[in-house]
Amino acid sequence: MKQTSLKSSVFILSAACLFGIIFSCSLDETNGLPQDQEKSDRQNGMHDNPVSNSGNYAFRVGAQLCDQKPGDAEGEPEYTEWMNMIKENEVIQWADWASDNNRYNPNYVKIHLETNTAYRIDNKDFRLHILVRNKNKGTDNIDQHGITPWASEYLQTKKYDGWSAWTFPENKKEFDEIRLGIEVKDSPGLQIGDVRFKIQCSEITMGTEGTVGYTPKASAGGGWSEYVTDSGDDTNEPDPDCVRIGLEVEPKTYTLYWTDQSYGRDCATRSAEIFVNDTVSISTAPYYSFDVWAGGMGKITVTGSFKEWRVDYGSVDFIGSSTSSSTKVRLTGKGGAKLVAVY
Repeated sequence: MKQTSLKSSVFILSAACLFGIIFSCSLDETNGLPQDQEKSDRQNGMHDNPVSNSGNYAFRVGAQLCDQKPGDAEGEPEYTEWMNMIKENEVIQWADWASDNNRYNPNYVKIHLETNTAYRIDNKDFRLHILVRNKNKGTDNIDQHGITPWASEYLQTKKYDGWSAWTFPENKKEFDEIRLGIEVKDSPGLQIGDVRFKIQCSEITMGTEGTVGYTPKASAGGGWSEYVTDSGDDTNEPDPDCVRIGLEVEPKTYTLYWTDQSYGRDCATRSAEIFVNDTVSISTAPYYSFDVWAGGMGKITVTGSFKEWRVDYGSVDFIGSSTSSSTKVRLTGKGGAKLVAVY
């Protein structure tokens, strides 16, 4: 009898241990993660609220023009001031006029996004400007001033790219020179994740727009676009009359984690890259039920129901309810967040 009792005790103890191991996955009120998973995640920096974008560096923008074919008879590139060096709000900082080497009817244009990784552009808004002219007429020959929207406008409307107006000389024929500008203003709280520029040329007639030239993103180190020109027409070789400049902006994103419980046994931490005021759908099993063998006691069925989402860190709003196993979450603050399904 004593031996049988001892065996039963061992079985019951084993079942209790298994019961505790399984429940520790979803009911651990200290961290909501399996211990090994939590340790691994911390070693890999998972809980350091990483920012996925790394392209919010200070920059300047430049232009270079050439003749006949890409790289032929290039003029000198001309640059705006570095963004971090601009101290005045809403005052355009112009580059010098750029052209090909004889400063007459250039055929191709390219732009440069040059980054300065020593400085960030948090809390700064910006937009780009572009002018063209025929050199023999000077500034009196400027007809259209091209201006992109402010970077913050792209983020507010969630339309992350756009153009300036087409800019052309007064006679609307074959510009000689291009000038780029940048305008900056203070914008507390504004955080930009990444940026790149684009440029396009055209003749004054409809349907002659050339291909778009894109710079690499700031997060990739920036760089030059390809040389671009207009598409030409039946009588003319590419010889652009007008040009426009574009801006593409990405919001800074953070990592939102949620730990769910799938049918009692699987405990997983999932994640999504999300920017402030955006939403993500999260879900977990509404209940779990599984069997544990407890020796002489036979099979024990373990059940549980979802109670709520616990916010371990970060600032979020629930679109729906925090007590719903499937819901949407809006990130309302910077720095990411972590949620845990509690049963």
